[in-house]
Amino acid sequence: MTAETAPDPIAVPLDLRQDVTLLTAALMDINSVSGNEAELADAVETALQAIPKLRVVRDGDAIIARTELGRPERVILAGHLDTVPLPITEGARGTVPSTWESGVPGEGVLYGRGATDMKGGVAVMVELARWAADAALAYDLAFLFFPREELGPDENPLPALFDAVPLLTEPSLVVVLEPTDNTIQAGC
Repeated sequence: MTAETAPDPIAVPLDLRQDVTLLTAALMDINSVSGNEAELADAVETALQAIPKLRVVRDGDAIIARTELGRPERVILAGHLDTVPLPITEGARGTVPSTWESGVPGEGVLYGRGATDMKGGVAVMVELARWAADAALAYDLAFLFFPREELGPDENPLPALFDAVPLLTEPSLVVVLEPTDNTIQAGC
């Protein structure tokens, strides 16, 4: 397949059967710079809709997927869909599409826009949602995917989502998959 005949990565649904590193690369191949998250949100929503036992709701480019097992406690996993702008320096790593250092998909180090912040975290969340469909869970789970985290607080949709979706303000635990070098951050 040549670059001229390769399918548009957005038109190809995410393959949830593949390794999470390959899923990360597929997510990275979708440009989702802040304010341009719709195509990534479409792909994530479509993937989540295919997972049994999940209720999926979309509000703009924010997606909430949750189990409804009737458990007394809920754990939320949260992460953002957007990335910072692409580099303009020719030859810079961190571009779209993703690049494997080895040249072989799935082998070696993966480079590209959002590899750690935060397409890798989004891939883990999608994989955990898929896993949860067949797991015996002690807690209900919710997965919050949201846009515009890389912008200032005036652009962040979380306050409005918290007002509109009460379950987001009543969890037993929230895990934000944002990389922080193991330090507590007051972002998002």
